[in-house]
Amino acid sequence: MSTSQAVDNSSTSSLSRRLSTAALVFAVLTIVLNIEWPIAHDQSRTTTSIAGVISFFLSSILHCAGTQTRRFTVTLLAIMPLAFIAEAVGVHTHFPFGNYAYNDLLGPSLINVPLLIPLAWVMMLYPSYLASRYLTTKPLLSIAIGAWLMAAWDLYLDPQMIREGYWTWFTSFGDATLNVPWTNFAGWFTTSALLMWLLQINSAQPPGRDNYSTTHQMPITPAAMLIWVWIGSFVANVLPFSPYLNRPGVAFSGLLGMGLVLIPWSWKLWSQRS
Repeated sequence: MSTSQAVDNSSTSSLSRRLSTAALVFAVLTIVLNIEWPIAHDQSRTTTSIAGVISFFLSSILHCAGTQTRRFTVTLLAIMPLAFIAEAVGVHTHFPFGNYAYNDLLGPSLINVPLLIPLAWVMMLYPSYLASRYLTTKPLLSIAIGAWLMAAWDLYLDPQMIREGYWTWFTSFGDATLNVPWTNFAGWFTTSALLMWLLQINSAQPPGRDNYSTTHQMPITPAAMLIWVWIGSFVANVLPFSPYLNRPGVAFSGLLGMGLVLIPWSWKLWSQRS
């Protein structure tokens, strides 16, 4: 190896460490904001929600940039406009999610879709993809696992957000409702599957290559964020006293829905610990 190559490799390694460290910092900030959320009120709670999404998004993007290929990172960023398009189609046609509309609390919007929403897709899509890839090297199964994890996360997310007034669901008669239709889960699963497929074919080891069966690792920061979302959301919903939400139905649906993936995933992490 030449001296210039050694310097380049050292610089790349140093940049990767800095990006990974920054991702960890934003992950910690996200957890702090999430802990603060139940005790915040009115505009302060909305501001905390927005800050939490941005922080989680930055954690995912920075970790991706520090540990994944440039092509994969660009693909993850490119998913933001695709997620925006999916949401815009959903809002204006009611396909594939159902009849819903965003309110004006989540910051600037374009064609009735808050610009924050694509960030929320990407922030969770990245650790969900890594978890699905960690569990299996079978391409179609990996896509299905990642899509299920995303859709099951929404079992926590939607009931919480509609009660905060961030968006509203409507019945077939046009009446506002707190009930989330089954089409939303199907829409989340289908949309997430397409996005998982895009990430998969642009990964360092896409399907069809001889090395695709290589065992993948699960990085600590995205793993910690998955566990936090899964267990933290359960605790916030199940506790029956203020400032928590006292929604045991939501708590257990999210716990079990995400648990179908994250229980075997957690067991694999534990059994392969060094």
